[in-house]
Amino acid sequence: MPIGPDHAAHIGRVRVAYVLSGPDLDPDAVTRATGVRADYAHHVGDEKRNVGGCVLGFHADGAWRIESRVEGDALSHKDIDAHVRALLDLLLPHVSKLREWAKRGEAVFDVLWESSYLRAGTGPVLAPECVQGIAALGAAVAFDIVAIDDGSH
Repeated sequence: MPIGPDHAAHIGRVRVAYVLSGPDLDPDAVTRATGVRADYAHHVGDEKRNVGGCVLGFHADGAWRIESRVEGDALSHKDIDAHVRALLDLLLPHVSKLREWAKRGEAVFDVLWESSYLRAGTGPVLAPECVQGIAALGAAVAFDIVAIDDGSH
């Protein structure tokens, strides 16, 4: 069920990413298997750097990450289901291979959801078909819920 304008009025940014990682994960193999190029990837042993560029160590796991891209109006961009569905459209055709990698490592839908109105019952809600798709991929969901100031205080 899409969100309405009243609900969307208090929502800031919404971002969803699918992240696959594991000690034997080759992100290039994921790209070859899915035909989807990662927005971010690293191999086991690649340097870990901070925002200043200093080397902090080396990655113990390989990782492959894609970000949601939502077409449509402003309401669609604030609808968590639209973001999850966009990713599921890319991922579910490759469910058996992705699930295999998830079992050997970790798969997570990483959600950023900002709101100026954080009260009981106002948080993000996932539609049943989105939950089913996430479960089919053997993935977890991690929510980063952030309070933002809408300027009315």
